[in-house]
Amino acid sequence: MQHFLQQITPFVSEYGLIIIFIGMMVEGTAMILLTGLLCFHGVFSIEDAWTASVLGAVAGDNLWFYLGNIYGSKILNRFPSLKEKSNRVRSLISSKTDMIALSARFIYGGAIIFPLMLGVHNYSKKRYILFDSIGDSFWAIIGIGLGYYAGNGIEALFGKIERIEHWLFILVFVVLLAGVVKKIDIFKK
Repeated sequence: MQHFLQQITPFVSEYGLIIIFIGMMVEGTAMILLTGLLCFHGVFSIEDAWTASVLGAVAGDNLWFYLGNIYGSKILNRFPSLKEKSNRVRSLISSKTDMIALSARFIYGGAIIFPLMLGVHNYSKKRYILFDSIGDSFWAIIGIGLGYYAGNGIEALFGKIERIEHWLFILVFVVLLAGVVKKIDIFKK
């Protein structure tokens, strides 16, 4: 693992926090775990990684919120699968808006549909920013911690991961790429 990290460290040290920021906007779950793993290996400080993660998550969530607020009905009419999902969460949104704004990142698939739907339903922008920021902050702490301790556990379990490190990073890259393709595919329908 150290050999691979030595090869990518110059690139990651220069662009890593920007990559984390953008990754959180696009695919948060895999990115937050990878960020924690890289913190474990000393590529980033936990504080810098947490800041970039929270800012990226809040930026991405707010993008979806504002898209829902401004273009919500057009988006839902254009993408039937998204409209179907929105119909499933409509009752939740009308009764538990603050809790949804706070916890959307913790719900698999909720990081897009819930901000979008809160925007569609004209949820207060100030309340959204407040609750979303608090939720994203806790989500980043937990996600980075899980990635960090996963790195610790993996290293303890396998010793030095020199033999599988390339495959591990290829797997993470493929998962991130699949997440990006999935997000982009939404716009092609």
